[in-house]
Amino acid sequence: MRSSSKAGRGGRRGNPLLSDHVIKVRQRLHEALALGIKVDDNKQRKWQCSDTEIQLHVLKAMGNFIGCVSPHALEHSIPKDCISDMFLALEAILCSRNERVLGFAADTTNKLVLTLELSICKYDIWELVVCLSRCLSKCQSQVVNSCVVAMDQILKSPGVMRWKKNEETWKVIKENNIIGNLVIVFKDDVDVDQSYEYFMHIASLFKTIILKCPSARYYVWKCSELIMKLGSICSHPNPSAAAAALELFATLALCGDVAMELLGNKQIVSKAIQSMEPSQPGLVRVQALNVCQSLMRSAKGCHMLINVYCEPVVQGIISALSEPSTYVQSAVRMVAFHVALIACWSGDHHLCFWKLGIDKVLFDILLGDCSMININQNPLPTEMLFSKIYECHVGVRAYIWEILGWLAIYCEDKFLFKTDQRFWYLKVLISCACSAVKVVMHRRHVKLSSSDNFEFEPIRATLQMLCSPSKYISSQAKHHLSECLQSDGHEHLEFLLESLTLIATGDVSLISDSFQTTVNIVSFGCYSTLSEYEILILEKRGVYIISAIINRCLNGDTKLSRSAIPSHIDRYPYIKACCWSDATDWEGENVILFHCLHALARLLNVLGRCNHQKNSVGKVHCALCEISEAQFLVENLQYVLSKNFSPGTKSYAAYVLSFFNFYGFPSKLGKRLERTLGENELADVQFVFSNGQVLNAHSVIVLARCPRLLPFEKVLNHKKPGDVSTERHVFELKPSKFTREVGISEEVDAMAFKKILEYVYSGMIQVEVEDVGPVKKIAKFCGLKSLLYMLQRGLPKWGLDTPICDLTQALKPACQAFTDISLEGKATEGVAWNCSICQLSMPHMCAHKVVLSSSCDYFRALFSSGMRDSNADVIKVPIGWNALVKLVKWMYSAELPRINNGCAWNNMDGEQQLSELQAYVELASLADYWLMNGFQEECLDAIIPLLNVDHQIVLKTIAIAAGLNQRKIVEVAISSIASLFPKLRDTGDLESFDEVIVDIFRDKYLRESHDLGD
Repeated sequence: MRSSSKAGRGGRRGNPLLSDHVIKVRQRLHEALALGIKVDDNKQRKWQCSDTEIQLHVLKAMGNFIGCVSPHALEHSIPKDCISDMFLALEAILCSRNERVLGFAADTTNKLVLTLELSICKYDIWELVVCLSRCLSKCQSQVVNSCVVAMDQILKSPGVMRWKKNEETWKVIKENNIIGNLVIVFKDDVDVDQSYEYFMHIASLFKTIILKCPSARYYVWKCSELIMKLGSICSHPNPSAAAAALELFATLALCGDVAMELLGNKQIVSKAIQSMEPSQPGLVRVQALNVCQSLMRSAKGCHMLINVYCEPVVQGIISALSEPSTYVQSAVRMVAFHVALIACWSGDHHLCFWKLGIDKVLFDILLGDCSMININQNPLPTEMLFSKIYECHVGVRAYIWEILGWLAIYCEDKFLFKTDQRFWYLKVLISCACSAVKVVMHRRHVKLSSSDNFEFEPIRATLQMLCSPSKYISSQAKHHLSECLQSDGHEHLEFLLESLTLIATGDVSLISDSFQTTVNIVSFGCYSTLSEYEILILEKRGVYIISAIINRCLNGDTKLSRSAIPSHIDRYPYIKACCWSDATDWEGENVILFHCLHALARLLNVLGRCNHQKNSVGKVHCALCEISEAQFLVENLQYVLSKNFSPGTKSYAAYVLSFFNFYGFPSKLGKRLERTLGENELADVQFVFSNGQVLNAHSVIVLARCPRLLPFEKVLNHKKPGDVSTERHVFELKPSKFTREVGISEEVDAMAFKKILEYVYSGMIQVEVEDVGPVKKIAKFCGLKSLLYMLQRGLPKWGLDTPICDLTQALKPACQAFTDISLEGKATEGVAWNCSICQLSMPHMCAHKVVLSSSCDYFRALFSSGMRDSNADVIKVPIGWNALVKLVKWMYSAELPRINNGCAWNNMDGEQQLSELQAYVELASLADYWLMNGFQEECLDAIIPLLNVDHQIVLKTIAIAAGLNQRKIVEVAISSIASLFPKLRDTGDLESFDEVIVDIFRDKYLRESHDLGD
């Protein structure tokens, strides 16, 4: 006893956090563990006892020890091998067949994880997770429930997730079929009415898995029986159960692939929409709003939901925003703020927001009780409003400015319901924003840091209101901002221009001061809309300064995205989403460039129409705009249009180019088609002018791009030549050696008509100032709305995509009557075939020679050669059906269809994955044979992101590529699995390859090993 006491005192001195009682309990645990842990023949310590009583004794000793020791003591004072032995014992005991033991072991595991907290990252606990998951399929619900709780606690632990990456966690979960076991339990054993807590624990574990492992989201979504049962629980009378089910759908829809499919499930979506109603409990409404937010992360998702549920969705948001600020309802309101940011997308919901009184709702939140303000008071009491604004929480203010700005930029006057009181709420909000923006604009220095309490939202919202399509909103914004800036606006504008001049000349780095530059340019954009500052901007060469900054943006690597700007808004409060490649901002990833182009466009619009003339040195000079190097600006803007910039950036670049007589958007397909305009070869329609001039064209291109230029009905049936238009005598069809001959009325300006046809083919034209009128006249008649809007110098409409040059309309049944050739692919297993146009039994696609000719030099040479094959009706293409579909899509759009490397791809069947990879390999091989410039590189770019698949599929892809002599694809595919070279060599997986391939494998492996060594 003496020695024991001595040891206790010594242990206590060495571990001051441990009491004598804890030391005794730890000793008993050590003795208990020694009963089962032995050293095996391989000198490995393992649990080797299957006796139930001993197992229970050990579990009791563990429980006593965990119950009397603090997490701090476990982290700092308990030897690591003691905890490791506990995990070692639990792993083995969880393989027991005794349910009493299993339940006890699961509960003990849960307690141990809770006690260890962050220090759990010191131990390898994944075998324990696997053991717990195995119990799910073979135990009674009480034991399963304990196992589920323990697994949930392990996966939730920050220590576990810090030690294990998401991809590694998912690998363990998938390989051990943990989700499959959970689905079986949920489907067969869970009844919310009888086992509410059981359901909640399983739902919590599902949520933990799909939050921590993005790859699990699509995998879980594809468990149809689970989804069906969860869908039925969404409307369960127990609000906690309904909220849990809705929360799972909101979390699943963080995956864009899941969200797009979920939007097609009307039953589940309609239940979520109904759950937003004010009559529902607060926790149900919160999760229903979260579902909507997840579904509307992109413009596409927003439009899909709004097209069906516009008013219920907006009503749900308005009702939630109108809730009083109680603890529960404030949570509903904050989620509603997040969802209300769908105002950043265009659509019918904007009209609905105004109809349901969003201005009054925002007014009430921002200003509270303002009964002391006289509706007819003019001017409004600015100081009082200013103080009320800053009584509102900064985060709430940020949401109000953000929502108000988006509503304004999409608002049209017809959206506003003209009653004095309703206009008053909006007027006060505009006045408040302008008051707040003065403080923002007059900050002389801001930091790109969350520690700086700077508010960017008011200035951006004010700029959007100044640029609103609504004349009422824009005029009110200009009026109130002018009043706010009346005392020192000119002085501040001079400071802004001096600061921007330093940026323009390169004296200040864009990288080091990108946020300050953004604030200054947005502030300058606000000034550029106010007429009283035009002279000062001209005198200080404002346009030249902005043009120079645009040049710096395009010639440097400075990119400040909207998400990088410090904000008081957590736009997406959930953990990181996945597979939302289309959820991009209209402004793009370079807000400095966007706002420079926006400011320049506004200035040119305000300062008048410029009549640019070429001078002797070949440059363009505009005295009004002070752009002495205008040609350089034109080249920069054309560069923007030719590259992968955002729709907003391109829209404003195109608008500025219209002042230099360029109209439209260039494209790869447009450049291809432009070469064919006027050529006799393959032309099947001839436009004959009154002066005898003729212009050859191609029916399929004209009909796909501008049907009214060659009315479809007359083309199909021209037995009776005559007037195409019943309203105006413009075109006349006549018999000729061409399939169609169209006489052009003398009323039509020949030059203007040629410009229209050039636009139809290329998507972009240059029109001199004196010719704009006639071109505009024909554009209006032909229904070319985008071109007409640009010719009228309409400012870009926020949120609209840029027009694209596309011929895919020609592949639709209505236009296939004009096909003159068929592309026949290789026989493909599983492809049933029935063509409505021809009698070919093999898989094929009907096409048009002119499109094929414009796509590649091979067809261009073939069809003009006069050889027998040049008149063939069918061309055999040595590729499968999947590749043929992609090929034709590329020919008609200049865009190669690509597979997104997301959850849908990662969960695709292996044979499907190989089929997609094979299609790109076949197309790359075809590009060599058909002389398709740049197409092979596009195929390679499409393949590279998809090589994150099972190595056996990569090996098969390598074999296909090698057989088709695609060396580049072989090399990139080998690079993706080069680290596996020793394993593949030893297992014989490389025996089917020749020595050249094996040598590439060896070389790639050695290089990678050398790089890792360095």
